[in-house]
Amino acid sequence: MTYDEAVRACSKLGEGWRLPTKEEMEEIYENKSKLGGFISPVFVSDNSEFFIDNNVYYWSSSSYGSSYVWVIGFTHKFVAITLKTGYLYTRAVKTIKL
Repeated sequence: MTYDEAVRACSKLGEGWRLPTKEEMEEIYENKSKLGGFISPVFVSDNSEFFIDNNVYYWSSSSYGSSYVWVIGFTHKFVAITLKTGYLYTRAVKTIKL
């Protein structure tokens, strides 16, 4: 889904749900084996992958200017910027007030 679709999808989950910041995404990456539920690359018989540069990317909420946003690759940790019009995966987080 696009960045705007991801923002809408998170807000539809209810109060407090949102896209994680770049820093939160990096922390999620570090704990991905404990959290689970991430998309895995698709392998074919020759072990090549169908994803660009062998990574599966997720949106963050951290913008880089008006047209770009930070993303993180979850197959191999890779933090980059991309246009908000691309199609990536989404992982929502919830703000909890204590």
